[in-house]
Amino acid sequence: MNAVNKVKIEICGSSYIITSTEEPAYVEELAQHLDGEVKELMASNPSMSINIALILCAMSYLDDMSKANFTADHLRSQIKEYLEDAARARTEADEQKREVERLKRELIALQKKMNGQA
Repeated sequence: MNAVNKVKIEICGSSYIITSTEEPAYVEELAQHLDGEVKELMASNPSMSINIALILCAMSYLDDMSKANFTADHLRSQIKEYLEDAARARTEADEQKREVERLKRELIALQKKMNGQA
């Protein structure tokens, strides 16, 4: 079980205590990234409030997450299809090997029969 860490972060001058099972350095890195994006948004539009900037960041992150989940689902679906194709190919290869063995036995039997008649 992961230990619970309390991490103090700062976003646009306000401090927050985050409780997380993630490593503190990771949480701090996320906070620094968010702080930078919020400040960048607010600098590009000086009349923008911190709440609006945070909402825009949240919407952007949700959009990224939704697209990433869609891509992951699509990749899982492709992998499943590839695995099914591989299983079918293995089955067909096994059947072909059995047929080759059967034909070899038949050829040997015919050769013996022909040698016995000669």
